[in-house]
Amino acid sequence: MLILIFSTVARLGVSGLALWFLQDLEQNSTLNTRQEKWIDIVQFLLGASIGAFVC
Repeated sequence: MLILIFSTVARLGVSGLALWFLQDLEQNSTLNTRQEKWIDIVQFLLGASIGAFVC
């Protein structure tokens, strides 16, 4: 049971850090349209992954 709690916290933590990093990259960098689209797709997939994991 303890390993399940730790793995949940780790997964949410890593996903949260990845989302934060991508948001920061998108706001503080000059990106072309293709890069912005790629970041948007990855953010959506990470958000959907978190949502599916929680449900």
